[in-house]
Amino acid sequence: MSDPASEIIQQMQNDTRKEIEAEFVPESESIMDEKWKAYRYYEKIKPEWKQEDSQALTQLKAAAERTYSEIFSESFGIIDNLYESIRVPRVNEYGITQLDKKGRIVWELDDFNQPREDWSSLNGQDIEKTLIKIQQLKFIIAPRVKELFLETVFAKMSMQDDWHESYEKPLQGTNPVREAVANRNTRDGKYLYFFRYYVWTMVESFEKELTNTQRLLERIRSWRINENREW
Repeated sequence: MSDPASEIIQQMQNDTRKEIEAEFVPESESIMDEKWKAYRYYEKIKPEWKQEDSQALTQLKAAAERTYSEIFSESFGIIDNLYESIRVPRVNEYGITQLDKKGRIVWELDDFNQPREDWSSLNGQDIEKTLIKIQQLKFIIAPRVKELFLETVFAKMSMQDDWHESYEKPLQGTNPVREAVANRNTRDGKYLYFFRYYVWTMVESFEKELTNTQRLLERIRSWRINENREW
């Protein structure tokens, strides 16, 4: 699993090193130490998860993706059926269509690393049928997206209330000590908040995918109507 933070830090290190090496000329040790100071600053940064945090993140993401897939498994079928009409599915050596981790079809890519598509292969009946199904889906999904958002907000509020209650409970101790105790006591609440937020972001992204697909189909329908009028 790639870590975006590690990749960014590594890129910054490489860029800084290249700049220094490109300007290299024999100089005194004091001057060289000053030039390499910027690179040593990034060397001290270690964007690595602690083992327990990495395990918790992996479990939370897996649970969120499973919940997301269970809620919208039927919805994926409608979009993928549309894509099957305009895209080429990727198959393995046995001719079996490949699926990703979410159970959705993996498509062949073009020269720009995007799914290869041919929208001209869609007929009018396919467009109208898909537009109707997408609109039906949006009626079902829209309330669920709002519900998940409210659950996310509530999880955050609950976690914050627990944190303040835990912070105010000890009668002794410095502020840093009380903050550390509160952070430790509300860890489960933070995990729950992250889980809700992760599910909501995936659901919101899927809703946007539906909207973008709907707009594209409407434009294609409009273009074809105008072309027929011209003829």
